[in-house]
Amino acid sequence: MYTNNGKVDNSHTYFNEYMAIEVLSSESSNILLQSQNYQSIQLTSSRILYYCTCPSLNSLSKDDLCTKLRQIKFPQAYALFLKDLSRLIKPITSLSSSSNLSIDLIWELMPDVDEHQRLLNEKHKYSLQQQQNVQIINNIIPDIWREIGKQELFYSVTDGWGYVAIEDMIINNVESGPIQDVLTYVFSEANAPIVILPSHVINGLCKYSNKHYLQVMTPFHASELLAKNSSILLRLTFEQKLSLLKYIILNDPDPTLVLELELLPLANNTFITFQTKQASIVYIVDKSVDFLKLFHIKQHDRFLNPNIDQDLFDKLSSKNFQGIRRSESTSPSSRDRGIRRSESTSPSSRDRGNE
Repeated sequence: MYTNNGKVDNSHTYFNEYMAIEVLSSESSNILLQSQNYQSIQLTSSRILYYCTCPSLNSLSKDDLCTKLRQIKFPQAYALFLKDLSRLIKPITSLSSSSNLSIDLIWELMPDVDEHQRLLNEKHKYSLQQQQNVQIINNIIPDIWREIGKQELFYSVTDGWGYVAIEDMIINNVESGPIQDVLTYVFSEANAPIVILPSHVINGLCKYSNKHYLQVMTPFHASELLAKNSSILLRLTFEQKLSLLKYIILNDPDPTLVLELELLPLANNTFITFQTKQASIVYIVDKSVDFLKLFHIKQHDRFLNPNIDQDLFDKLSSKNFQGIRRSESTSPSSRDRGIRRSESTSPSSRDRGNE
């Protein structure tokens, strides 16, 4: 197989009874064209796939190359090629020292549905041969993704799982950053098989693979997992807890997802549990630390933390989190909610510690 640097390693080429597959970067294509009688498919904008079939299949009609590719079991061969290639890579490291291959190469070799749709829409800009290639791969993409979905091609970052099938994995589709990191940690601690995939891979699986088996992480899943594994919260830092809270309440309109979770941030830099009944009142005064100077430090646990992100502060200050009833069936009554804004915006003078 040719990689981006043009080096050849024939052990990465996949063979079946009908064909051989080589995947090249665009700049390496002339090498293969000069040495072999290969036919090409523009797999992605930066990758050209070359395949060589056995002579007995050369008599097939060239008018419908998609039919020919299906007859020689190209989608199945390509998915197995990706599986074999994935086993040569050590996904737990960014690069495999023995082969200079990273897990990103596997994702790059999976067709981008949106990219090919864009190429199809703009095919008038290309030569006739290029237009035919775009149309061919666009027609065969659904078959490729269906076959990819049948293989254990997806590496779980959870210890002990390794490569998993789509019916087992849970996809962490959160953008790379602190929130993705803490979600991966939390789900991994609960031994859930988490995989992190690029958006075009998630898109291809959602569109063409078995949707019944595909599980994508949601705030509901996070809430449910934390409710069943509350001890995990004890091992999280202040910032990690804030990241979890942001993920749940900023991505789902249902405030009940945080009930009974110890994720309510207080001004003394601790957290208490969101509750519905017999809850202690937490006051929302202002997003400024200046008001805290009016109260004894031991009373800071009665206020919402003013140092949290503005979006998070605004969300927790909203009516949904202060007991304003949305409907009889979906929201607790106003007196049951554990966080509220008092009419005077602060505790009474009787509560002040330094008067």
